Amino acid sequence: MLHDETLLNNLLSKPSVTPHDKGCIDTIESFFSQKATYLHKGNTHNALLSFGDGKQSLIFVGHTDVVPPGPLTKWHKDPFIYEQSDPIIARGVVDMKGAIWAFCSALLPQIPDLTHKVHILLTSDEEGDGKDGIAYVVPKLLEQGFHTNYALVGEPTSINSVGDCFKHERRGSYTLEVVLEGKQGHTAYPKNAWAPSQMIHDFFEKFLAYKATLPKDHDASLYNITSSTHTSNIIPNSIHIGVNIRYFDIAVVKEFHELFSPIAIKVIHSPGAEPYQSNPKVLKQTLIQSIDHIAAINAKPSRLGGTSDARFLSPIADEIIEFGLRSEFAHHINEQASIKELSTLREIYYHLIKTLLCKKN
Repeated sequence: MLHDETLLNNLLSKPSVTPHDKGCIDTIESFFSQKATYLHKGNTHNALLSFGDGKQSLIFVGHTDVVPPGPLTKWHKDPFIYEQSDPIIARGVVDMKGAIWAFCSALLPQIPDLTHKVHILLTSDEEGDGKDGIAYVVPKLLEQGFHTNYALVGEPTSINSVGDCFKHERRGSYTLEVVLEGKQGHTAYPKNAWAPSQMIHDFFEKFLAYKATLPKDHDASLYNITSSTHTSNIIPNSIHIGVNIRYFDIAVVKEFHELFSPIAIKVIHSPGAEPYQSNPKVLKQTLIQSIDHIAAINAKPSRLGGTSDARFLSPIADEIIEFGLRSEFAHHINEQASIKELSTLREIYYHLIKTLLCKKN
């Protein structure tokens, strides 16, 4: 039996496909019987709720938006109708309405005992381009003099069991489009043209050789190959190859550019999320202790995965950690989490709040 099951029901029943909130923030306000401070922009809903008082503070950061469900015929049930089952199947239960529920449910009974501040910052623009979400809110909070000691982001970070992994650094994402140019012509008269495909061998040879030398936790993947024409009797004028790089060291991106420049007419750069690294001490120690106390797991930091809103928080937070449910079913059709997993996350959050914020430090 889940604590505050109605809250989870209400959150998962909202079809809040990014960048729409669809009433999720209203649901959180009703749960706490407290109005939030709104920082909305356009279609994006951003809200801050604050509790307690004291010298130190923790901010929980979450997003109410979800990715589209995909083909509904592939789901075992309607992805936006809550059903009592185990596991619970719903779009967003893992990423990340389950974590929002767990933190809110863990916080509510402890509010009278708080000796420090707790904030909840929610956005409906994380799964989209993110421009109107936390990236927009943080400068606004800075203007108001907002600062917090600890930031906890409820992203799904666990791998095999809830509590085995957390994150306090993330790789950046950088996209390069390599354009190989030939001379368009008729496929029946190849001597009168020059196929850019003749350079693909050179491209793949260089790509695979360099990929094998990348530093630990760096990676590069091909995500698209297209030509300037799709007509079967035309040799295309150009071939475009998309490369996505996950990196900590920006030098890797520069080296890729230098590698491809001699064979390409141009390399188009599309910078994405920059890497972030936090060096948490108190929050990290408390989280590890809470995980061990509740789940008897020796939690370890992980550097895997994509980007998240945690990368925007360093101007307002001293220590940043991401921790949530298992990531296995995030964004999947039939996204799911077991009752045990959800309950474990709630109890870890409960212990963390009690240890860090409900006693004199």
